Amino acid sequence: MKAIGVLLLGCLAFLAFSCKGAPPSVSIRAGSPQSSASSAPQEAKPQQPPVAGTKPETATKPLEKEAAYPGQNQILAAVGLDSDSFSYARFYLAAVKTPASPATKNQYEAQLLASTSNYAKGQTLWTDKVIRKTHRLAKEEIKVGMVVLYPAGTDIWSRAVVADTSDLFKDEVTLDLYWGSKPDRYDRKEKWKIQNLRVSDDPVFHSPR
Repeated sequence: MKAIGVLLLGCLAFLAFSCKGAPPSVSIRAGSPQSSASSAPQEAKPQQPPVAGTKPETATKPLEKEAAYPGQNQILAAVGLDSDSFSYARFYLAAVKTPASPATKNQYEAQLLASTSNYAKGQTLWTDKVIRKTHRLAKEEIKVGMVVLYPAGTDIWSRAVVADTSDLFKDEVTLDLYWGSKPDRYDRKEKWKIQNLRVSDDPVFHSPR
C-alpha cells in the first residue's frame, strides 16, 4: 500500500509541473533577433575605377574676371607736362566730364583722380592724349619691342618698350624708356616685375624706334 501511495504522489507532481510549462528563464524564441541584423557591420563598397576616356569629376574654380581699368566713365589722361615725350608723358586716372567729339576738337574734359606735385587731384583739364582701355600684362604675350605701361605713381602710368626678356623666368623684363624717336640723353633702361605692368588696348601703342 505504501508503494502505491508514493507512486500516486509522483504522478500528481508530474502533472502539476506539466501544466505550469517551462520556466521563463529557459524560454526559447525561434528565429534570429532583429538586433543582430542591425548591429552587424556594413561592408563598404569598393570605389569603381574611372572609365577610360572620361575625366574624373573635380570641383573647378571659375576664373576671376579682371576689373575694367580705367573704369566706367574714366580714362587715363595725359597732362601737358612732358606730354610730347614717349616714356616720360604721364597718364593720370581721370573722370570724364565731357566726352570727346567734333565739337570739342576730339578732346576730353577730364577731372584728375590722381595727383603729383605738379597736378592736384580734382584739377580739370582738356586733352586728346588719352588711354581708354588696358589689361594686365600676361607672361605669354610678352615679346621684345612691345609697348607696355609702367606705374609712375598711384594711378599714374607711362609708356616703355620691352627691351630684354632673358630674366622672364624670374617674372622680370628690362624696359627701354625713350624720350622720343631719336636717341636722347634722357633715354635709360629699367627692370620691372611683369605683375606691375599693363598694356594699352585702346589705343594700341607702337615703339617710337
